[in-house]
Amino acid sequence: MSPNVRVAQIVESTTAGVRRHLLDLVTRLNPARFAVSVIASTQRDPGFLTDLETMRQKGIGVTIVPMRRAIHPADLTSLLRLRRALLDLNPDIVHTHSSKGGFLGRLAARMARTPVIIHTPHVFPFEMAVAPPAKGLYYLLEKLVARWTDRFICVSRHEHERAMASGLANPERFILIENGIDADRQAANAAERSVLRAGLGLAPTDLVVGAVGRFSAQKGFPNLVQAAGQILHRAPGAKFMLVGDGDMRDRLTTAVEAQGLGSRFVFTGAREDVLSLYPAFDLFVLPSLWESLPYALIEAMAAGNAIVATAVGGIPEALTHGHSGVLVPPANPDALAQAIIELLESPEKRRRLGQEAARQVRARYRVENMVRSVQD
Repeated sequence: MSPNVRVAQIVESTTAGVRRHLLDLVTRLNPARFAVSVIASTQRDPGFLTDLETMRQKGIGVTIVPMRRAIHPADLTSLLRLRRALLDLNPDIVHTHSSKGGFLGRLAARMARTPVIIHTPHVFPFEMAVAPPAKGLYYLLEKLVARWTDRFICVSRHEHERAMASGLANPERFILIENGIDADRQAANAAERSVLRAGLGLAPTDLVVGAVGRFSAQKGFPNLVQAAGQILHRAPGAKFMLVGDGDMRDRLTTAVEAQGLGSRFVFTGAREDVLSLYPAFDLFVLPSLWESLPYALIEAMAAGNAIVATAVGGIPEALTHGHSGVLVPPANPDALAQAIIELLESPEKRRRLGQEAARQVRARYRVENMVRSVQD
């Protein structure tokens, strides 16, 4: 590939894993080969503004185009602004991310006659747990813009297999490039863990069950709250730390208070230092209803956490049941509670699972491998 290929990244979903993926990718693409620009909405996560400043400092051009998550009449205005931005930038490649940015961005790229269009879905919208009419509509919209998509980058084997079987496009257009992280940043010694837990108001005797993610239907946190009573009956030293924020925060806090468990739950809110929190956990839980390959999972693995997660999407690819973690069915609070209780009662098993999870993620999910594959 010739030097200075102009690449425009387009994203609306600037939260959680998509936000992390975008920052890792654009700040690591080889500047001798690629001139990168980012077109993004800033309506979701205020912390994304920090990422944009980091990008600017690295010479990455940034254009703000407001986009809404839900289908809305304002989408037409967003589409025209995206087209204008692409005409100004004149990229050789447009690379879109997630559902709304992916649809509007690919349509705008087609209108602007961009030569190559690439899309990373980070979970196709018709794979989400939504009502059948919505699934059908999402599929039709994806089918429409798939005809102009030269390559799809799938971030998990599960997503890759489902995409090839979906009928959206010829199977050869779907490429598997798994998410990756800077795994070496996750290590923390026992002294750091002690100081960290004290700073979070945790007692040395607390058995901390940590969860990280957006407070949305996808992440299944109500199932963890429902399981908490059973867990505390068997493990009264358990304390639950939920790291994140979102539309379901009030529902979650209300459910906790209704069970009289307010003293056993810590809601940290959205944190920019999430990576530093994993070592404070005795156990990490991911009760998602659907996923592709979540960053929170591989971050927890790299930190050496023992993990209980639901067997959805790409999670079973990363986490081997009984070897590097424990898998449970989704939307099953009883199974979730039993798995958590078993690990809380067995420090040796937590240690063994955590060590294997860290080894596994360092061998497979490295950010440099992800970026190199995208560059290629």
